[in-house]
Amino acid sequence: MNNKLNLASARFGAAVVAYTDEFFAACARMLQDSEPVFIDDKYDSHGKWMDGWETRRRRQGGHDSAVVKLAYPGVIHDVDLDTRHFTGNYPPQAMLEACYCEDAGDIAKAEWFPLTSKLELRGDSHNPISVNANKKASHIRLHIYPDGGI
Repeated sequence: MNNKLNLASARFGAAVVAYTDEFFAACARMLQDSEPVFIDDKYDSHGKWMDGWETRRRRQGGHDSAVVKLAYPGVIHDVDLDTRHFTGNYPPQAMLEACYCEDAGDIAKAEWFPLTSKLELRGDSHNPISVNANKKASHIRLHIYPDGGI
């Protein structure tokens, strides 16, 4: 029996509070509970519509990141960095950090702790990650290297 709650579920109240880029697809899309879909001929003002967060290509270096306020503070055990339907445009690597911040206004001063080291990701797949951090978190920061879609 799985008694774990998806703390990053938009349905429960999780929300993106910061991101570096969402040129191709809105960052909030990565928090939806529904299964991602691919619609062959769907386009929007950014080009091909994708069911997830997608950033523009970083040709000048750097990487993208997003901060998510979790629906409820808690201890994170597992994360799935889902790249389904992102084939050539997925981030090859990612890293996760977390912090506990009671007042959202203090997020800029928060002390972030690592949940993972830099991880290799597969495209068009679930990328399940077990986390062994026994600290309570209110926010999670996802770094994608260098860019792509989750």
